[in-house]
Amino acid sequence: LKWFIVLVLLSFASIGYQSIYHFTLFIASLFFNAAFSFRRRFPYFGWIQTVAILYMLLHFVLLFLMQIPPLRDKVDNEITRSLGLIDIICLNADKCERPFWTFYLGLFCEIFLTFLLAWNRGQSPLHFQYETERRSVWYQQVYMICPITIILWSLLFPSWLSFIWLVSSWFLFSRIGERCHRMKVAPILVGYSSLLSIVSYICCLVNFDGNTAKKIGLYSLSGSSAFYSLLLKTLFTIPFYIMRYYDGVFSESPETTSRREVPHAEYSAAQWIAPFICLFTCILYICLRYLFQLQFGEWSALTENQWISEETISLTEMLWLPIIFIIFIIFVHLRRLEHPFEAAWSPNSILSKVFASYCDAVISVLLSIFAALNISVIGLILLLLAFIIFVATPKTRGIACCTACVLLAILWMLSFLATTLTVPVLVYPKNCTNVFRLDHNTLQWLGISSQQLWTIIVLLFLLSSRCAFYVENSVWLPDVNRINAENVGISSTMKYLVKFWMHKFGFEVSMCFGITVGCFHQDILGLLFFLSIGLFRLFSHRRRAIFWPYYVQFILSIVIIEYICALSIPHQFFGCIDLFWNTWDDNLRKYFILPSSVHSSQIIIFDFIYVLLILAQKEIYEREDNHPGGNNKPLSEIFACEPSVQVAIPPLYKDFISARGMEGGTFLAFGYVVAVFVLLWMDTHLYSNYSFHRFLLFWNILVYYNLVALCIKLFYYNSACYLNVGLPYWIENILGLRCSYSTISLPSSTTLLAYDVICFFALIFQTRIFNSWYFQLVIVDYRADRILGSRGAKVLAEMRTREERKNERRLHSNVNWIEMIVAAEDRARPASCGPPPATHEEIKRSGYYHQMSERFFPKRGLSADYDSPCKASPNVTKYEKDPPIASEQETTMVEKTFEILDSVRLTVHHLLQMINNPEWLFKISKNHAYIAYVLEFEKKKIKFILGERLLTADSGPKLEILRQEIFRHKDFKKLISPQILTEGALNEWHSIRPAFKFLFCLSHVIVAQSELFCFLLMLVVHLSKSSLITLPLPLMVFCWGALCIPGPQKMFWFFSTCYLQFIIIFRMVCQSELILTFLGGETVGDDQPFCLTKLLGIHRSISGNYWDVALLIMLFLHRYKLMRLGLYCNEFDEEKFQNDSLVLQGVCPKKKSLFCTRLLRPLLASKTPSSMDWYPWMVTCDAFCLILISMFYSMIGQGGSGNVVTDVQVII
Repeated sequence: LKWFIVLVLLSFASIGYQSIYHFTLFIASLFFNAAFSFRRRFPYFGWIQTVAILYMLLHFVLLFLMQIPPLRDKVDNEITRSLGLIDIICLNADKCERPFWTFYLGLFCEIFLTFLLAWNRGQSPLHFQYETERRSVWYQQVYMICPITIILWSLLFPSWLSFIWLVSSWFLFSRIGERCHRMKVAPILVGYSSLLSIVSYICCLVNFDGNTAKKIGLYSLSGSSAFYSLLLKTLFTIPFYIMRYYDGVFSESPETTSRREVPHAEYSAAQWIAPFICLFTCILYICLRYLFQLQFGEWSALTENQWISEETISLTEMLWLPIIFIIFIIFVHLRRLEHPFEAAWSPNSILSKVFASYCDAVISVLLSIFAALNISVIGLILLLLAFIIFVATPKTRGIACCTACVLLAILWMLSFLATTLTVPVLVYPKNCTNVFRLDHNTLQWLGISSQQLWTIIVLLFLLSSRCAFYVENSVWLPDVNRINAENVGISSTMKYLVKFWMHKFGFEVSMCFGITVGCFHQDILGLLFFLSIGLFRLFSHRRRAIFWPYYVQFILSIVIIEYICALSIPHQFFGCIDLFWNTWDDNLRKYFILPSSVHSSQIIIFDFIYVLLILAQKEIYEREDNHPGGNNKPLSEIFACEPSVQVAIPPLYKDFISARGMEGGTFLAFGYVVAVFVLLWMDTHLYSNYSFHRFLLFWNILVYYNLVALCIKLFYYNSACYLNVGLPYWIENILGLRCSYSTISLPSSTTLLAYDVICFFALIFQTRIFNSWYFQLVIVDYRADRILGSRGAKVLAEMRTREERKNERRLHSNVNWIEMIVAAEDRARPASCGPPPATHEEIKRSGYYHQMSERFFPKRGLSADYDSPCKASPNVTKYEKDPPIASEQETTMVEKTFEILDSVRLTVHHLLQMINNPEWLFKISKNHAYIAYVLEFEKKKIKFILGERLLTADSGPKLEILRQEIFRHKDFKKLISPQILTEGALNEWHSIRPAFKFLFCLSHVIVAQSELFCFLLMLVVHLSKSSLITLPLPLMVFCWGALCIPGPQKMFWFFSTCYLQFIIIFRMVCQSELILTFLGGETVGDDQPFCLTKLLGIHRSISGNYWDVALLIMLFLHRYKLMRLGLYCNEFDEEKFQNDSLVLQGVCPKKKSLFCTRLLRPLLASKTPSSMDWYPWMVTCDAFCLILISMFYSMIGQGGSGNVVTDVQVII
């Protein structure tokens, strides 16, 4: 370490100031550095140390003498400066020149170096002990810094000498991974770097003028600029010394050399040719750009404090991206060429494994995007190579990647040449008399452009990275397959879906993406895409697998033809060829995708991605029998081909229902709404009381209706409107179609198609879920709900009975306690307090009206007659005048702001605590959570007892037979105490993770209070429209629903749902322009509030459709809850259950009654006393209403002043 410090001090001492003396130190520094790196031994090193010490001491003596003014005046300044004898201390600033701070740094290093050499005199620094040297890994890879050093040297100091340095770097480092090659080129590297450093030092001593000298590399610098320049070049030479030093360890140590030898690793063309081409292309581009700057660039003069030229900045802006690419290649690939692949790269991270598995797909997509954005001949070749990379064998993929790499490298060089050369932009006449000329348009047709530098570098980066990351037959998540998809839990299921998503949903994803691309196509291809997708939707799974390869070839041919038509012919030959479609309209040529028409690059990219998806699906069809993702055959075809198959259902899946509507008053949207209403009214009966094929038929009808609607709209928008062949006004209005030139005020065609496409996505994935084994568990669950029947109502009645008994006991306890307190107070009351109170006011003030006595609430202004009898009582306090209220101290605005911020912070903290600990929310919904737990517990017993028989019970009579059988089963009749069930429900609550407890409680609160949410939404629907058609909703809430205790019966919910559906359909029908025109709604202004369209709530300015949908969802959710509990169809009589006669007597025949009697009975029935105190809630509602009236009083109507207080005073 100390001799390393000696070399560093010698280097800084030589460059601190530039003189002949310091130049000798600089030569000595380079000499000893080279000797140190080449490990040369000097037998007379002690004499060399003595001479160096005397040489530097002599310089110190002369420097001291030159500080004496008489001696300094006698010696010429040029001689003193050349010898490094300058003024250290300037007493008179006019006669001496103050040196730079670098001189003092060099002087300090020189003094310390002299002291260190004198201290270690006689010790040789070049006696190496190889067996004691530390073996580390980093110095074995230090050679990779050398190419980066050469590039940075050439970039920071542009000149012809640096250009030679840059050109030779390719030949020097083409085999830098081999140690023998590095040993051969090390003398050249050290010698040339030392030569450049010496030339730079000489330029600091001698002044060179002219641009020619600067281009050669002869920069004349002085002061701090010279110091920084020499310091950088000295630092740049250090990697060469270190590389030769550590390579010499292995050349002179036989043991290490034998241990260092490794077997030669064989690499294919895909592993080395792509990095080789990329490295050669980057260096060639840098050399050409460097040469162009040297030859044609303008060189500016450097100032005294400037050591980096403007040429360096301009070269850095142009070459930073290729330089980074070279650094990546050096650090990734040059290391691989020396070491085996297993030791160089082991992709253990998730990201590397994903890239290793999908790198070919990523490269294909990026090549296609590049080809689509640069429609040219080279782009067509890259597009074909992208197809080959995606579908070919691994060996063919490697060859295609190398070909793409070569093609991109050539394109990069040609684009650079086209940028540097001046290419004309010619306009050709139609007579085609000119010969072929290479102009700007022709170069673009070939693919040569100056605006694609960074895109080419990104593609070359990925192609070169492929051999570093790509492993043949690489498998992502190799342990995940269909057998163990549900063994570990939700994590293994998610891994399975992430890995095999294309296997499970490949056809659906392809269809959805194809429909989307077809909607964006405004030509005949969009219609072809849609027709082919609709045809494949009608096919069975087996026929799809047969015809899918032909479909892939057809689409692939179409995409290639589309690209060729977009490419067309060079611009100069447009007028030479007379094609028959040249006289056609532009829209007609675009519709049939003919050459010489404008094409969209985005559409070509989407088409290519669609081709990749169907190619991936083709591979899935080819290996479907032995695919690790499992069998992918739909259940509908399995049940049709094998009706007697035994179902083996895997666990875990949930259902979701997708619907659509509310697009406007059109016939096609009306069909969607009717279909949704039918499916919602059928509810879970559709899955529990119908067979698999029958309920799947309903959804298939909706899918086919969606395809028909899409076909009509696509044909009209992409064909009829595009060719200016529209339908009459009234047909467009009925069907909800609109061309761009139409006057119908409907949403745009893209918006309308987007709704249908989203509906298609939902429907096709819903049918895919229906055809999975997972959904059979959902069917089993629904049928178990039907078997339980009114079990939920019984549990609810039991809970209510227990709650009523508990409330009654608590009420009696409170009454007894109050009576005891009153009796004790009466006994303690003195007889002298006068007669007992006779009036209501006296009772309030002297009794226990609020459980408080008179002494706590003294009445002001009492007469002496009332107070005199009670003066003897020690408990009575004399009324004293209230003390004056102390005025608060005035606070500043800052203090008030801090108080507000503290209150806000405290409020937010409490809110977060409430979300983190939702115990308060659980108390609201604990009853519903308990019922859900009991029902789930009993459903598990039903599934365990009946097993797979639930799948065959696909009708109401079969379910009734199973219900009678299960209630007679001895295992099911075993009763479990409510305490055990309560503990189980609480344990389930405590086992939930804190992050999901709030969602758990919130979902149970919504379901438990669904009746209240329905009432609120019915009020909101009326408030959002405020029309006559919605006025019955709040009337039904206040005059019917809210008066039914414990809740409204089936008739209320049935009538509310039907009326809401009538509102939705009525508004949709009246949104048609024909009806609005008939009613005069189009000409109604804002100043006419009593027009018919506004009174009915069908005017276009009235919104609120989303509240209608929200209320409809909540109504059907509440209906499902009542049906699950058995309370919807009046299947459960709570009075019979309370009399304990339901189980013993069975179901008794009910007496027939009139409809009005059944309607009024819940309203007039006696209500069960409630122990809950509703008074605070009533006061809260009154306060809320008062606040609303105060804030929005001015919006209520006309005729007042807008101020509440003023209007009240006028009335009084």
